[in-house]
Amino acid sequence: MSIEIPTDPTEAPYFRLPIIPDEVNNLFVKPRPNHRIYIRVLREMGPERRLQKTFELSEFSRNLLRAGLRNANPDLDETALNRLYHSRMAKARNRGD
Repeated sequence: MSIEIPTDPTEAPYFRLPIIPDEVNNLFVKPRPNHRIYIRVLREMGPERRLQKTFELSEFSRNLLRAGLRNANPDLDETALNRLYHSRMAKARNRGD
């Protein structure tokens, strides 16, 4: 397994996103044939654009969770749906604890 190490001394390594080696990538259940392209595109973005994409992805994920909860629980009123949504979000935030 090899890891890309920047050769340009002006490039801060902590700003680089790692490419997952094929040996590790092959351990995933779902193949990720576009991973290298995805990482390249992210590297080409400036920090502001990457941060903007992070916020967009976060909003999309929250909306997807809410839509999934609504779909799975069509009988819930808005208050109960909000309670369930916040409960799930709290669980997601506390997974690392």
